[in-house]
Amino acid sequence: MELSSHHRTGSESGLPLTNPSESSYRLFGHGTDERSLWQRDSKKTLWILLGLASVAIIALGVALARVRSSTSPAPNSTPTNDALQKLAADIDSTRDTNLDPCDDFYQYACGKWLKETQIPDSEFRWSRSFSAIDKRNELILRSIAESNWPVIGTMWKSCMDLDRIENAGMAPIKGVLDNIHYIASSSDITSPQFWTLMGDLRRLYGISTFFELTLAIDAEKPSQYMIYLFQGGFSLPDRSYYFENPDRLSKYQQHITNMLTLSGQDASSATTDAQSVLQFEKSIAQISFAPADLRDPNATYNALTLDELQTLAASVQFSAFFNGSHVDPVRLNVQKKEFFASLSSLLTQTSMSTIIAYLKWQVLHRTSSQLSAAFRDENFAFFEQILKGVKTPIEREKKCVGIINGLMGEISGRYFIQSAFSGDSITKSRELIRDIKEAFRSNLPSVDFLDDATRKAAETKLDQVFDLVGAPDNWTDYSSVYIEPDTYFTNLERLIIFNHDLTFSRIHKPADKTIWEMAASEVNAYYSPEKNSINFPAGIIQPPFFYKDWPRASNLGGIGMVMGHELTHGFDDQGSQYDGSGRLTNWWSTASGQQFKERAQCMIDQYSNVTVFQSSNPTDHINGRLTTGENVADNGGIKLAWLAYKSTTPLSSDKRHSAFSSATNEPLPPTQPPITSDELFFLSFAQTWCTLIRPESLHRQIVTDPHSPAFARVNVPLQNFEQFHHTYNCPPGSKMNPTKQCKIW
Repeated sequence: MELSSHHRTGSESGLPLTNPSESSYRLFGHGTDERSLWQRDSKKTLWILLGLASVAIIALGVALARVRSSTSPAPNSTPTNDALQKLAADIDSTRDTNLDPCDDFYQYACGKWLKETQIPDSEFRWSRSFSAIDKRNELILRSIAESNWPVIGTMWKSCMDLDRIENAGMAPIKGVLDNIHYIASSSDITSPQFWTLMGDLRRLYGISTFFELTLAIDAEKPSQYMIYLFQGGFSLPDRSYYFENPDRLSKYQQHITNMLTLSGQDASSATTDAQSVLQFEKSIAQISFAPADLRDPNATYNALTLDELQTLAASVQFSAFFNGSHVDPVRLNVQKKEFFASLSSLLTQTSMSTIIAYLKWQVLHRTSSQLSAAFRDENFAFFEQILKGVKTPIEREKKCVGIINGLMGEISGRYFIQSAFSGDSITKSRELIRDIKEAFRSNLPSVDFLDDATRKAAETKLDQVFDLVGAPDNWTDYSSVYIEPDTYFTNLERLIIFNHDLTFSRIHKPADKTIWEMAASEVNAYYSPEKNSINFPAGIIQPPFFYKDWPRASNLGGIGMVMGHELTHGFDDQGSQYDGSGRLTNWWSTASGQQFKERAQCMIDQYSNVTVFQSSNPTDHINGRLTTGENVADNGGIKLAWLAYKSTTPLSSDKRHSAFSSATNEPLPPTQPPITSDELFFLSFAQTWCTLIRPESLHRQIVTDPHSPAFARVNVPLQNFEQFHHTYNCPPGSKMNPTKQCKIW
């Protein structure tokens, strides 16, 4: 579960995970199989990942740069005057004190920033925390690449050589397009030769066609890995895009036509093929499941033998596919058996001419952002401008940083740590994680719907949670990958093959729970249910989330909430179905489990009633089912951070006009007007989420992202939090202290 989904979405081009095989819950990310702070892409195709790589890199670069600023005094030092002055200036330049905090705390905390900030033309979203840190980290990674560090420096040169890329045109993909036409034209859909080609596309180019493939820890036997197959096959961000907005669908069909024409087809045949491709993708969308219907880990765990899988989807020659992809199918799991059975029927009902056109389109779509300007511009015109509302392409330097970090995240992360990160920040972070865990433990007796046996089981799971902070102890060695300065596309192919083979070679090894699923420079965090681990890359351990010279109230309101968010994922509607070893099993009593579901339903209903007025679709509401896990984590995260903050402070911290906090005896930032330590805590939380997003991208987020929009991630948890009501004296019945409230942990 990621903290956030700031960078990668849908099936467009995006940044590969450091280890794209693992499911996780991130603080900010895209996808329904991740529990993170900020959204990341749930689809694992490497070409998909490449397209948005540049955006993702922003996040990584920014994070590193901030880390650089957190070197020097001891991690437990008293806040310095300079640090407090800067903190006060940041708070005052962000909040709007003309607004009532009890009416809309998000607008109160972020109002001035929201009014005075504009989204850069090349971005679909801009946040005060993630985006700003991303930008700084990007500059650090760019400096590393331009300094010709081993491997990265050569890859950078090849990526920046636009003249050579332009002269190549579509030559880098002509061979694979010819191969598709030759093999598909001389085969039928059940031919082993055809499915060997599909496996080749997956391994050699990272292109998944009709379904997705990855490797992850076996949820029922977390000591081993298994191969996971899940639905895929369409190119728009979500299945719903095929059944709404006819004007947008018409533009999508025209985009397919334009791409086929650029590849050398005549206009008439390109138009006909585009119609066939769109109808075929629409048929795949019809048999696909909505993201909210894929949230139950028990319903998506369907272990099959290869023979059973072949019987389920008879037209797909799985042995040939796995041979072509160099994957040993010793242990298999199918996300939804219904999808694969329906896909098999659909394929037999589809003409090979349509299949050929579809495969050609898929290759063009997945690789267009790596080809000459005509292909890049056409891809941008639809997938960035129309679908996201972005005005201009990102600069080439940012794109190349993203590609490097996406395909070589561990080596770029290692250089990032060497050049920009302070160990003091990791030490302090581990102390805060310890406090957050103890806050969860101390809160368990007050969770009144738990019986003794379930409460004890929850504590046992808590004891087994382990954390990864900063960066991996062991780094992937890329020295065997031959990178040349004048063969950009070939370099991409070699890296894709290397990452593919490395990932799937683990099927014969014991599960390694220390492998990271994010680059060290990424501005995000995540929880992994199969590992029962909480994970915080170096990139996020910096302002405005954390600074070693800030008061405890500020750090716990910022990074402390992130830590509490990830820990709570282990006990949300999905994470609570795994035990402390990472095994998918029920450790709840019947009565406690039922009451948990009732409280979760309260939260589902609460968020579903939130209207998202700034979306391109004016009727959009938050999907309470899709966002359940992240909403539970947001509510739990702020409570745990508060409890950790109060564990060293008396309850009376109300000296608003004192230079020092009566709660911690730490100096407070000299804001105007002055604030209390408790107010500093809540402002530090809210101001990390100040975000601007384009209407088209906000709609996409509502449909695809398991994270609620930023304003709801601030306001709704605080509406449910009594200590916030007390701090700001919000009367019962006010918008921030509503009559109907929901609580779980």
